[in-house]
Amino acid sequence: MAACTDADNQQKYLNYCEQMRRLKKALGSGFCLEVVFIEYAILEDRLESALTHASTFNVSKQGTITAKIAKLEKLCECKARLARKYFGDELLEHIRAWKDRRNPWVHKLMKQQLTTNELDAFALEGESLVKVLKNKVGCFNRAPDGDYQRILAHAAERRSHVWYRDFEVCYRAVTAAAHMQDMHRSCAGAIDAGTPKEIWNDYTTELCSMDRWYREFNESLAAALKRSCYGLDDTLKSCSASIEALYKNWFLRELSKRWLSACAEDLSAKGHANGIPLQLDFDMAEVGPLTRTTKRAWVIVSDALRYEVAQELGEVIQHETRCACELDAMQSVFPSITKCGMSALLPAGTFRMEQGADGLDVLVDGSVAAGTAARGNQLATQYPGAVAVQYSEFINQMTSSERKELVADAPLVYIYHNTIDAMGDKPISEAKTFEACRDAILELKALVERLVREQKASNIIITADHGFLYTAEPLDEHESASISNIDGEVVEYGRRHAVARTGATSQAFLEVALPSDTLTGFCPRECVRIKMGGGGNNFVHGGFTLQECCVPVLRCSIKRKGARGYVETTPASISLITELGTITNGMFSVDILQDTPVGASTSPATYEVFVGDAAHTPITNIATVVADRTDEDARARTSHLQFTIKPGVDTDEQTMYALYARDVQTKQIQNLRPFKISIAFAPLDFGF
Repeated sequence: MAACTDADNQQKYLNYCEQMRRLKKALGSGFCLEVVFIEYAILEDRLESALTHASTFNVSKQGTITAKIAKLEKLCECKARLARKYFGDELLEHIRAWKDRRNPWVHKLMKQQLTTNELDAFALEGESLVKVLKNKVGCFNRAPDGDYQRILAHAAERRSHVWYRDFEVCYRAVTAAAHMQDMHRSCAGAIDAGTPKEIWNDYTTELCSMDRWYREFNESLAAALKRSCYGLDDTLKSCSASIEALYKNWFLRELSKRWLSACAEDLSAKGHANGIPLQLDFDMAEVGPLTRTTKRAWVIVSDALRYEVAQELGEVIQHETRCACELDAMQSVFPSITKCGMSALLPAGTFRMEQGADGLDVLVDGSVAAGTAARGNQLATQYPGAVAVQYSEFINQMTSSERKELVADAPLVYIYHNTIDAMGDKPISEAKTFEACRDAILELKALVERLVREQKASNIIITADHGFLYTAEPLDEHESASISNIDGEVVEYGRRHAVARTGATSQAFLEVALPSDTLTGFCPRECVRIKMGGGGNNFVHGGFTLQECCVPVLRCSIKRKGARGYVETTPASISLITELGTITNGMFSVDILQDTPVGASTSPATYEVFVGDAAHTPITNIATVVADRTDEDARARTSHLQFTIKPGVDTDEQTMYALYARDVQTKQIQNLRPFKISIAFAPLDFGF
């Protein structure tokens, strides 16, 4: 059997989507006869697809739907085959029975011996079989363990195809899902226990990627729903249930269980996990040393900037600006809410929590530092002339000269940015949390660029008050707890934290020591939410999961040319690794290598690759190479490109042509290899 090409598979999928569209339209219009014919065609196609992916389809032997059913029944007899798991006897018997009734029913209809109700029921029965078989074949085609790297390489290779942009969001979703499944496989379904420091290090170096991939999957799904990707949005939606289960039921549950069990004793005794940098030490460890070595220190505090989002932000800044970035993390105070985290980032001799008129008061040197003005005053006690300003005012309301005047003599500037928390903290907009993360990355990258260009900033620190937990699907009842599980006087509580008077106890919550003589904190176990009225259960913070308490410290520094430690950054280059002499066929392929991995001194680049004449006029299709791979293995940085000489182009055997690569950003053109073209027959244009 001839192997299907990518073009064949694409066309088959488009045909399948068209049949599903017609089926939906026919059902909606009550055209039951058409429905039955379409259902029959789809059922046969899905059975053939299952046999094809089982590598057992033979068109000469399984040309009919009856033969296909019989072959699957034989496969099911072998318990070692995947078919046994997904195609049980009951389903195949149901399909066979429906198929056997189909012809007699059509004949009855033509003789007007069939009532409309009977035909409607038969059509709806066929529709249910189509849906079941669609899901079964989707499971049957799932990649086996260990095959996810092939899927990732396949998706990366597709970026060079001309229609990639039409399906880009779908490929991004597939890539994220494959990464998640591969991590689950590599962890053997379990996350290792350890000390708090060991689990913290595992999270900041590797496990946080799961949060990022989950965000990227849902971000891509949301983008796909806004456009028509040949019906692929429905496919992604059906995939999202398994991704949600993997993330919420395995990753979040396992990680939070390991982490909170490891640091429960420390939390009860000290209010934090031992051996991990503290947010309360931010000024002493980061701000103070910076003000002593630079004319002006810049600190950007982005509300709810989660660690994995800051990780991507650092990559974007490093690749798209002249900044070198270094990412560390520190442990937020509990509760991980704005008024606590923002206060902990300020210089202070004392940091206390007390009961106030409206709940919990956070006292910095004996006063509540709520709001930008109060924070600015507190900064000035340690750094005279320091400035605190909101991002929206600094960027949207001030001119360049006004910004320069504001910070003229300031040794320290705090800029408060709020995009993620502003979106996620409202029930009406929490579904757009990941969209807000993307906006935050773009805004903060642009802010860094502006500070470097306009203010001549050389050192900038980006941090946050806290992180967040977010899951896309609604929570189950067992994922919530009642505040009545705390025995004592509760002063304040949110969905992920509670503060009570000293002496309160609880079996359902973890006890957390607070910097107070009169108050005690309580944290829900794992990712459980405390029941509260109204919406807003999906985006939460206040607890002590790593997603909430692992606060980023992203240091961005500018090394200007000629300065000590300056490293020149160059775009990733590409080269041709296929031997080319004379092209003798109108269709040919080549392999392109990204010469070096993207890293500290190599930034991503995108190239348009084509065959052209001396004037750089393309005579073939234009392929795209995205040179952004970070793999050390050169094989993973190789792209396979296919070219076809355009119909109607007359090539000359005496003329030198070349394979060119044009940098999309700079428009510079590189000659990868000159060669001649000698084709006996020029390609014909059949008008396809």
